[in-house]
Amino acid sequence: MARPRASEPQMRHHLSGQAAVSIGGKDFYLGKWGSPEASARHAYLIAETKRNGCLSPSGFDLKEIEPLVEEFLAQSAIAMCIRRHTAF
Repeated sequence: MARPRASEPQMRHHLSGQAAVSIGGKDFYLGKWGSPEASARHAYLIAETKRNGCLSPSGFDLKEIEPLVEEFLAQSAIAMCIRRHTAF
């Protein structure tokens, strides 16, 4: 029996040490594997792909999402700080 397909493209570890995802036959490099930036870029690409009807996102430009990544990282840092101070 064939293995069921994933509902959305998964991030993978590239030999270069970067995170990558294949969407619509194109490889997108997302940044350093395991970094919050790579996770944010992956989420952005998946959302754009769903919004565009499961096609490869057009005009993917990292400069376009830099403010979103910075906001994500700031929120993550705040959440981590709060968790440290409220730990038991």
